[in-house]
Amino acid sequence: SFHDLRMVEGKETSNLIFDVVLPFHYGKQQTAELLAQISTKVKEGNEKITCIIHVDRKYSGGNGNKK
Repeated sequence: SFHDLRMVEGKETSNLIFDVVLPFHYGKQQTAELLAQISTKVKEGNEKITCIIHVDRKYSGGNGNKK
């Protein structure tokens, strides 16, 4: 999932800054590949946008509901 999405616009380029939650078991290579895919898709929509992505890890195996 994505959260804390914000855009910082510059004169020639803009930064799209956001957090993405990935499963804890994703390794460095799998994480890097996914982040590259996200950045590529954003660039396809607008080549002047650069993604700044912070990775959060999902540690819980449950559905996230706490009682």
